[in-house]
Amino acid sequence: MSFEKNPIETTNKSTSRAPAHLRKERLGITKIMLVALIAIVVLAVAAFGIETLLSFNKIHPGVSVAGIDVGGLTKEQARTKLDEILGESVRGAIIKAKPDAEAQQRLDAVAVTDSDDPEDNAGDSEQGTDAEGPAPVSTVATSWDIGYQEVGATIADQAMIEKAYAVGRGSVMEYFSERFRAWNQGIEFEAELTFDAGKLLALERTIGTAIGISMVNYGIDIDDQGIATVTEGHDGECVDSAVFEQKITEFFIAGNESSLIVPLKEDPVDISRKQAEEAAAFLTEGLSQPVTISYQDSSWELTASQLGSWIKVIVIPEGTSLPITDITGSYHDEIVINPTLGEVDSLEFTFIIDEDIAVPAIQAVMGDLGYGSAEDAWFDVSSGSPVIQGGTAGEGPNIRESIPLLEKILFEGQERSITLTQGIVEPKITKEAAEAMGIKELIVSYTLNYGYGGSSNREFNIERALSFLNNSLVAPGQVWDFHKIVGNASYANGFKGAGAIVGNKVVTEEGGGICNVATGVFNAAYEAGLPIIERTNHSLYMSNYPAGRDSAVSWPSPNLIFENDMHSYILVTATWNGYDMVISIWGTSEGRTVGSSNSAWSYWDTGSSITNYRTVYDKSGNVLREDTFRSTFRKQETPKPETPETPAPEPEPEPEPNPTPETPEPDPGTTNPDPGSGDPEQTGNDT
Repeated sequence: MSFEKNPIETTNKSTSRAPAHLRKERLGITKIMLVALIAIVVLAVAAFGIETLLSFNKIHPGVSVAGIDVGGLTKEQARTKLDEILGESVRGAIIKAKPDAEAQQRLDAVAVTDSDDPEDNAGDSEQGTDAEGPAPVSTVATSWDIGYQEVGATIADQAMIEKAYAVGRGSVMEYFSERFRAWNQGIEFEAELTFDAGKLLALERTIGTAIGISMVNYGIDIDDQGIATVTEGHDGECVDSAVFEQKITEFFIAGNESSLIVPLKEDPVDISRKQAEEAAAFLTEGLSQPVTISYQDSSWELTASQLGSWIKVIVIPEGTSLPITDITGSYHDEIVINPTLGEVDSLEFTFIIDEDIAVPAIQAVMGDLGYGSAEDAWFDVSSGSPVIQGGTAGEGPNIRESIPLLEKILFEGQERSITLTQGIVEPKITKEAAEAMGIKELIVSYTLNYGYGGSSNREFNIERALSFLNNSLVAPGQVWDFHKIVGNASYANGFKGAGAIVGNKVVTEEGGGICNVATGVFNAAYEAGLPIIERTNHSLYMSNYPAGRDSAVSWPSPNLIFENDMHSYILVTATWNGYDMVISIWGTSEGRTVGSSNSAWSYWDTGSSITNYRTVYDKSGNVLREDTFRSTFRKQETPKPETPETPAPEPEPEPEPNPTPETPEPDPGTTNPDPGSGDPEQTGNDT
């Protein structure tokens, strides 16, 4: 039986399968693509592998720093290359920094104002006030040449090299992606510089001070009555540190010479007026009432004036307790340079009591009780050399322990009384402090006769004054003041009535005779080459004193004051035996020598005068100072008998002889001897 195929089926079968020759061709292309892909992968892996081997311990190719190719180099090779190219550029760069036009105009305006000062222009009057000429310009430095040394600029080669070396050495993804990018388009890092922070900050401050506007914070001042007031402040303008550093970095990298307009920014106050007003009111309230301190059976009141002088006003970052500096300092700058503070948005006031000021001040208020049984260090010079004695601690009031309680009273409103407890008290002068004074040797001694071994009121007063000045210390730069050391030589202070010069005659006065002591001290200071700040001669000439080298003292004036201009402390000592006093000055000798001479005497109807000249030389023979001491004396009246001295509060003059001045032969070359230069009316104690 015949069978006929369905034509539709035949057609479908023919479209569902490609012919054999086509199937063979497609299979060939697929194999080729697969082989090619495998080959590419193998080649890529091989290339990466080879590159990895070639780049072992080296920077991968395609990496550069500031346009300098460092690919294929070890770290050390890269460092050398960067230093040769980039380092040379930095070291050769000079940046000329100057203010912008606005700042320069402000500086020139200040110069114009200064040039209008009549005193400054006094010598230019002959030119005429309408003379034309160039406008005044600022004399303040307004241009700075900045080289790498001025700011300590160095290339940050280590940081840059580490970044370059890290390319392709991260994760697997980074390994392939970064290396491919380095091959394909390259990877470049910006150059980095480091600066000496101290030098850079100093330069910014120098420039800012010259062309900017100094910021002044509102502050607090406590007057001698314990009243706190606000001190004025204002915003300023300073160098914009971030922009400045960025700009000079760019210019150093570029090398050669370039100009920089110094970038400035607003420098706002850290402490506002409102903060200062609130703090001042708070302080004034805390000081408005005295504080009572008690110890054993005694008590003392600390006044607002005393308490206010011990307070230290400081500022802290708001919300912290970290002190920065005194209110009198530039705490804004402290914040800038203190890395432990970080960014500080605002500051606030806080107050403490300065123990180093308060403790000795309270001890002074308490007198001897303030130091308890502590013994001050002192210098025993009996052997001819200073030997430190004493300086031992003892038992007494524990004042330092009470300072926190005093702060609570003033700043937290606690009850205003303190009972001091017993504790260990250090002496006012410790052995260590005495050793640091530098009192090592005798500088000069001066001997002056003052008595006859008797017990007259005059000798008593002299020896009492000597006891007060014995072992007196003078710090470098400070003065020795007769009145501050000896005090008022009055009956109330234990002195007696004795002969003294009042005007141009001898009368009985309390403290009579102490001018002998002043004269002895003056001559010792004179021979030591120390500056004499104040000295007055007597109204009458005393022949027992060196001509032109006497010194009169009386309360409250005249006085005797000299200065210690040496590098060490000086110690002034006195010894006496009823006949002679010896005034000695001890310290560290600086090898000074003193030359002295007198003029000829000048005479006139009412008196006479003589001038003493002193020249002080250093150890090399250079002149340190030249001094002139002119003494003018009145003509002495004929002495009249005095009634016997009486130690009563209102004594009669003692019957001491009135010394008759020597009459030197007049200088033949002296004529018309200044009759109008007589001594002014003055009182001086002596004989």
